[in-house]
Amino acid sequence: MLALSWYQLLLLATIFAVPLFLMMKRDGDALLLWLIAVICTDVFNGRTGVNVSAASVAGLLLMPYSARILLHFKKAPPIGWVSAHFAYLVVLGLVFGFGFPWHDTIGRPLNLQAQGRTVLYLMREAAGFSIAVFIAQQVAKAGRPDRVLTAILVAAFVTCAFAVLEYVTGISWYLLFNEGVRAPTYWNLRVRGLNFEPRGLGTIAAHAFVIGTLCIAYRRHIRLAAGTFASGAAAIFFSASTSGLIAAAAGLGAVSMAHRRIRRRLLRSAVPIVLVGAAVVWANWNRVAALQHLLSVRVGSTVRYGPASTWFQEIAYRLEVFDTVAALFLAANPVYWLIGTGPGLISIPATPLLPITPYTVVYIGPGVNSPPTMGIVLELANGGLIALILWIGFVLSAARALRWASQQPGPDQPSWFVARWSFVGAAAVYLMAAGFLSSCWPLFIGLGLGAAFMRQQSSPLAAQTLAEPVEVRP
Repeated sequence: MLALSWYQLLLLATIFAVPLFLMMKRDGDALLLWLIAVICTDVFNGRTGVNVSAASVAGLLLMPYSARILLHFKKAPPIGWVSAHFAYLVVLGLVFGFGFPWHDTIGRPLNLQAQGRTVLYLMREAAGFSIAVFIAQQVAKAGRPDRVLTAILVAAFVTCAFAVLEYVTGISWYLLFNEGVRAPTYWNLRVRGLNFEPRGLGTIAAHAFVIGTLCIAYRRHIRLAAGTFASGAAAIFFSASTSGLIAAAAGLGAVSMAHRRIRRRLLRSAVPIVLVGAAVVWANWNRVAALQHLLSVRVGSTVRYGPASTWFQEIAYRLEVFDTVAALFLAANPVYWLIGTGPGLISIPATPLLPITPYTVVYIGPGVNSPPTMGIVLELANGGLIALILWIGFVLSAARALRWASQQPGPDQPSWFVARWSFVGAAAVYLMAAGFLSSCWPLFIGLGLGAAFMRQQSSPLAAQTLAEPVEVRP
């Protein structure tokens, strides 16, 4: 236990020291890579009384710098939408977290009660917003999104490769790197790579599928894209992540329906993918049985939460428990479909609606204490239809800015095509698998904001602001 405590202390020191050091060096390129690494993997998250996310720490440290960038580009339409979304969550946090807080009935610790949860969730959202602004500044300054997209592919390849290695060795590399202990993987052999859980690994792989397919279609980093695609497919297969499969289908479906070139590439790749997949399946039939069982639970039946009596329960009972209780609460209290329950707060009033089954018995004592995992449920739970409309407004506004960037002639035009459609695919992935730790969405928010910043670079003030180095200010 003592060794673990020292390891956690060293990990916490690293979480704070690395971004501070890079900011003091004004090394924006290295800081960009650090942010992508800690967002796409979870091995740099400290375990104390609360989870200390390396990405959130870096985002909070960047806030003074990002705020200055934000002020210079406050008139950009995507900034207005995303700022309104965050401001609305702040208002709801003040109302349902402090003014009229949701009452805890099971004796949660302070950080999981309405006040503590509001503060922690808003800090996480503010950190993500800060990261997105920094990413946008880096993208706009370089005039190209290649570094961000390539770094995401590399990070996804690494965590997926470790997932395959985990399946071969039986060692949990996440626990080794994050907690300093050598332990076997999950009892059911569901690998997780360098992520907190199989769901997070599947979400990262889904983003890699979207970017990799687009890179192959536009002939950008084809070897890296193909390798990441292969490792991601193996990782989802070995992890038996149904949420990863659903998220990947949503992302690839979004870009393929919108773009004929992607449909052609997917069709051409279908035969070799099927052949390789069949060989892997034949060699690992036990994984097929596990994945088939999980898919039958998610899609084919509702036995996890008991028999469904309405069409709404038929849908809700197929979701993860965090999404199920949120959906059941919103259905029972329609007014919150419109206004929401506050940032990350829905699990407090929704816990009493938890279906009592052997599958959910682990949540009866401590309660449900995680936000929904699906983006569409998360947005509705946090801010209702109002927040969802603001989110959609940002997506459409950022997509227009990316479309403008992809229409500018020059050698970087193909990379902006990839960025534009990667953003569309990432939005679809977010709606199906928002994640909590392994959430890449701030990176894609940054791509959209970066394109919006570029539209305003013609002014001398904007150009000077984008060129400013990152620095720590007292």
